[in-house]
Amino acid sequence: MPVFDLAAFRALPLPDEQDIMAGWQGDVARPLVSVICTTFNHEAYLDDAIRGFLLQKTDFPFEVVIHDDASTDTTQTIIQGYAARYPHLIRPVLQTENQFSKGKKPMPLAAPHARGEYLAFCEGDDFWVDQGKLASQHAALVTHPDCKLCFHPAWHGGAHTAPDVFERVRNDNLFYPSCACVLPAGMIIAGAGNFIPTASIFLKKSVMDTLPDWFDACPVGDYFIQSLGAVPSGAVFLPAPMCCYRVDAAGSWSQDHKAMHDKKVRHWARMRPSITAMGKYLGKPWQPDIRFVQRNADEFLLGDRDIPVQARVQAYQDYARATPGLVIRLMMALRHVPGVLQLLVLLPYKARIARLCYLGRIKLIKDIGCAMKPPAGKSA
Repeated sequence: MPVFDLAAFRALPLPDEQDIMAGWQGDVARPLVSVICTTFNHEAYLDDAIRGFLLQKTDFPFEVVIHDDASTDTTQTIIQGYAARYPHLIRPVLQTENQFSKGKKPMPLAAPHARGEYLAFCEGDDFWVDQGKLASQHAALVTHPDCKLCFHPAWHGGAHTAPDVFERVRNDNLFYPSCACVLPAGMIIAGAGNFIPTASIFLKKSVMDTLPDWFDACPVGDYFIQSLGAVPSGAVFLPAPMCCYRVDAAGSWSQDHKAMHDKKVRHWARMRPSITAMGKYLGKPWQPDIRFVQRNADEFLLGDRDIPVQARVQAYQDYARATPGLVIRLMMALRHVPGVLQLLVLLPYKARIARLCYLGRIKLIKDIGCAMKPPAGKSA
């Protein structure tokens, strides 16, 4: 399996500010692209993230807005150090009180500070590895003016057991086409936030400027930003892995949820009404994709043996009420029979069948061909 050469990446010399700006065309005070980097206690990782920004080669002006949510380690000191070296590039937004604990999401807090027409996202524990990332994603959206979102695969790794190892995901060949193309919005919605790496997101700022009111109640924002950015014309996909996603970094969302399985239930209890609200907002054409992502998540959740049984019983009852059908009604009638919970083990297989159907839709895109051309309306 291919492995990313992290040592070679870290050995690349950082250009000074004048070198980065030397090839820019246009008004430096009006950047075309704003990089949005959100941080919280990322002192161990932030150098990699900022390195990825500074190595970008473009012929247009860009800026780096780094929003720190009142870190308690040396993250803000690191940000200030880079801002002093690159004053025309790096714009710190340093909170003195943690906003996430107040229910506010970092990305929407940072986005209003951006001056660019386009935004590129990267959390402080992830990083970019391709010097042409911004240029190629911008060119892709210019080529497809009906699309608002562009993304690409990621190298995965950096876990505490192997902090310097990043590899391609084994099933990338199933999830992603082998060439550049426009993927339909329904596929992004059905992907449930797992389809698009956050550090790969490049989108028009208008998506963030027009977030609906219900977005504030969403427990996490990435999935909803992806879905809103893809509707109605789809998302441009580029096949090269141009970023690294650090799995289970210290203090990350993924690490927290793996350590506390019952939080998965509480998280999904908050996600479900948000997805329903998005479905109402998007309208009837997108309801099959909304139902797919809801049922798929329900079934994987119910089959997770790491979640306490009583928590799964409650989740199961909620799932049954929201999923009418003869088999489900029968299982509900038997829910007090000893051993009936063992039937839940079968639910992941149903979810896997649904996942195969989902992957089949992607394969259809691959079989049709990879010609980069604007999508015509909503695809299946």
